[in-house]
Amino acid sequence: MDDIRGVYTVKNGYRRLGEIYAPCDPVWNNIWKLQVPPKWRIFLWRAITNVLPTITNLVNRRVEIPNVCPACGVLGEDVMHILCNCVYARRVWNISQLQIPNFGDHDFMQWVELWLGNSVTSAGFLKDQICGILYEIWRARNMAVWDLALPSPLHLCASFQRSWAAWSLSTAHGRTVGSPPVATMPHALSDLQALQLPHGTVLCSIDAGFYGAQHSPTFGFYIRSLDGVFVAAANGPLSCPYDPLLAEAMAIREALSWLQDHNYQNVLMLSDCAVLVASFRDASSYRSYLGIVLDSCLRLINSFSACSIKFVRRGTNMVAHALAKHVGAVQTRSVWREALPPFIPAGLS
Repeated sequence: MDDIRGVYTVKNGYRRLGEIYAPCDPVWNNIWKLQVPPKWRIFLWRAITNVLPTITNLVNRRVEIPNVCPACGVLGEDVMHILCNCVYARRVWNISQLQIPNFGDHDFMQWVELWLGNSVTSAGFLKDQICGILYEIWRARNMAVWDLALPSPLHLCASFQRSWAAWSLSTAHGRTVGSPPVATMPHALSDLQALQLPHGTVLCSIDAGFYGAQHSPTFGFYIRSLDGVFVAAANGPLSCPYDPLLAEAMAIREALSWLQDHNYQNVLMLSDCAVLVASFRDASSYRSYLGIVLDSCLRLINSFSACSIKFVRRGTNMVAHALAKHVGAVQTRSVWREALPPFIPAGLS
């Protein structure tokens, strides 16, 4: 390690790693120049070196779990996806109003070089605040994994602003802070038994999918009593572009409409799309067709005596997922009232 005494030190080891990653030297050095809490810098370093426990990295280490992003519930999760390309992350970046480089086809290291390198173009970016937003997105992702609660993009940005203001104030007074304050987020109730639900409440699991090479949009929902007794199931085609979040919202609308038409009054909707569940908290901020669909869902929800939407893990939503992914859903709308369709494995429900 080029030490005249032949003794290994962390400093020399780190310098050697810097030589190995010579093409990224500006980024490698500039991480530690960021005027942010140490925890943020360490997080960014871990993200750049791709040692964060993303689903892709866990699968590569032979952890047997489905590679599905815990935020969007649709695509596989790697560092670039969860922090940049995920529909949840994109929504956060839009609300933050921070100027950032286009994501394009870059990997995470290439994208970070665009704003943290030593080029002329990188000089115009608010590097410290970009680092903070990245940290908050990862923290929100971990909440989705461990607490089954994903803060809305608006809530996340507000939390970041509070953390940033507190950090700026503390450094202005010459104090050192180990980490930014953590905002208290609402926790999802994973145990349905703990919910004080009205008598006669039914559970409705919903999912959307895109079938085949043509990405034909479909929906599926599965209704049962609190005791697990089968009530109904349905699937069918949707009319929407290749937009996973929009398809999930339209699937919920289909299920709510069916429940309303059949005079159910107390309903608990269960979705494995954390982004969508969080979107209902600030539906009015979506100036798009998604906002219209969310608004129509809220109108339907308000028509019931008691109706709410909860986020659940994909593993507990497999029946709805199988209904949405079945080839028959592409062709026509189907409803089952006596029992689940035969293509659903007996042990899945």
